[in-house]
Amino acid sequence: MSRILTGVAAALLACGAHAQVLGFGSPPQGQIGYNMSSAIARVMAEAAGVQSRVQPYSGSSAVLPLVNSGELDLAVCNVLEIEEATQG
Repeated sequence: MSRILTGVAAALLACGAHAQVLGFGSPPQGQIGYNMSSAIARVMAEAAGVQSRVQPYSGSSAVLPLVNSGELDLAVCNVLEIEEATQG
């Protein structure tokens, strides 16, 4: 798992994302998705120097439109909701 996260962090670094702080949408604090977002953000910072700010929202229905519009760069969401979002 950490290899995958390190790979994601390295890819973001290669894209020039290290010059800015990434917005990372997550479920509300106290939920497992928030903990996952925080852990991913920490691995990105430690492994590749990519800084991100975890921003909790009420859920995927609030986060996905923000990712689509570019206001957020990353999000932790349910795979079924991601598929629905990509299908339209």
